[in-house]
Amino acid sequence: MKRKNWPAVGTKMYFVVEHRYYIPDHAAPMMEYCVCEGEVTGYFTLGYTEMHLVGSNPDGFTAPSHYKVKEIGEKVFFTPREAALLAKHMTKKYEQAWGWMGNPPMRRPWIVFLDEGQMENLNREEESRVVKKGFSSQKEDSDLRGFLNIYTSW
Repeated sequence: MKRKNWPAVGTKMYFVVEHRYYIPDHAAPMMEYCVCEGEVTGYFTLGYTEMHLVGSNPDGFTAPSHYKVKEIGEKVFFTPREAALLAKHMTKKYEQAWGWMGNPPMRRPWIVFLDEGQMENLNREEESRVVKKGFSSQKEDSDLRGFLNIYTSW
């Protein structure tokens, strides 16, 4: 991304983070994916360009985050809706991978960023656009399915 297309300092950006929390009388921590908001405070340019974002983490504390400029649209977004689509995809993949262990479904705090009509029927075109730009691919999905079939078949 060319320097003239970088978000200006002070721009609000949204990203997905893993959040671990505890439930009383439960031995292990639980995990959820949360959409967090951060404000661009500057750039670090040495080898590759990194954005510095400062915003609240899921626990409510101010925390810094760092993302490469080329990750805009993949891991960091201009709208909370796009970040919620990525969080939805990450939640689905996590539950597919670890659901066989009997854990309860993950909490979905990101669902408030989706429109009412999209909670069940998301716009597939937009969801696939976010997923294709993100970390997932069809090969990863098929590898995951093969892995799960091996370990759940016996």
